[in-house]
Amino acid sequence: MRFGKGQKMLLMRALMVILNKDNAEKLRECLKSLVNQSAKLCDDFEVLVLDGASGDNSSRVAESFSKLYPCVK
Repeated sequence: MRFGKGQKMLLMRALMVILNKDNAEKLRECLKSLVNQSAKLCDDFEVLVLDGASGDNSSRVAESFSKLYPCVK
């Protein structure tokens, strides 16, 4: 698609949803992989981690990534 003078291109961000339950290490691997795939992660994606009341440290993993990458929620 070509844009004429004065037209703006609409950029869309992807929403990635990660479902997690008592799997902190896999969650960490998944989030690391997303970060490594995109240098501009927060420009391209929003990542939503849904945790099912895990008994391990999954919530701490998600929180540590959200502090470094504001698009991880």
